[in-house]
Amino acid sequence: MIEPNQHDAFVVKQRFSLVVNEAVTNAVVHAFEGREPGTITLTLLAPPGALVAVVADDGVGMAHRTDSPGLGMGLAMIGGIVAMVARKK
Repeated sequence: MIEPNQHDAFVVKQRFSLVVNEAVTNAVVHAFEGREPGTITLTLLAPPGALVAVVADDGVGMAHRTDSPGLGMGLAMIGGIVAMVARKK
């Protein structure tokens, strides 16, 4: 049986993994469009009471898309998941 606080921790970790997956996928798909491949770096940290992921690349950068209200759907999804987790605290 999973205790309520264990379930909450599981849900946070699950959402964290979705955010990391989406950020890495975005980098793989978009960072090197129209140029030679480069480097994508994923740094994971677990300071007490937190989970931190930094996804970085040396790609072409982010530009506004005319077919999207923001920079893209992936970032909107990441922001939504992060906001859900933040509201739970």
